[in-house]
Amino acid sequence: MLYNVGMGHTLPVYVAMHIAELAGEHFGSEVRLSSIKVDGQESGHIHFAECCHPVPGDSIRLLLVKGKGMIIHRDTCPTLLKSDPEQQLDADWEI
Repeated sequence: MLYNVGMGHTLPVYVAMHIAELAGEHFGSEVRLSSIKVDGQESGHIHFAECCHPVPGDSIRLLLVKGKGMIIHRDTCPTLLKSDPEQQLDADWEI
C-alpha cells in the first residue's frame, strides 16, 4: 500500500481511511476523519467538478476518483449523490 502511495498510484487519504477503519474495528467504535479544508485553488490531486462548478461558500464534499484524485463537488450535485458514499469525504472551505 505504501509503495503505491510513493509511486503516486494511491492517494494518502485512502491509507488514512483504511487506518481509521482498522482503528475503529480494534476499539469497537467508528473513527471519523475530520473534514478536509479546501482553499479554493486546484492543486495536485484536488480538482473542481465541472458538473456543478463549486465556489467558495458552497456546501461541498470531496469525491475520491481513482486516476483523478479528489474532486470537489457541491453537496447537492447529482453526480456526487449517485456516487458511492464510501468514496466521499467531508470538506469545508478554508477562507
